[in-house]
Amino acid sequence: MAEDMLWLKEAIVHWQEQAKDYPTKALLDVAYRHYMQQRELSRIAEGRLDGQVWSRKEWRK
Repeated sequence: MAEDMLWLKEAIVHWQEQAKDYPTKALLDVAYRHYMQQRELSRIAEGRLDGQVWSRKEWRK
């Protein structure tokens, strides 16, 4: 896990410990999972774009 992700996970855990109600804790958990999913989708899209840039077949389109 990257250093920035470790910081975020630690922050989420800290905020969850300080949260007084379940909805707040659940919201923090969902926000973290959503962020992780979006980060993964971004990484995949970046890889696809990089592959297209270096693919000669794609240059002719």
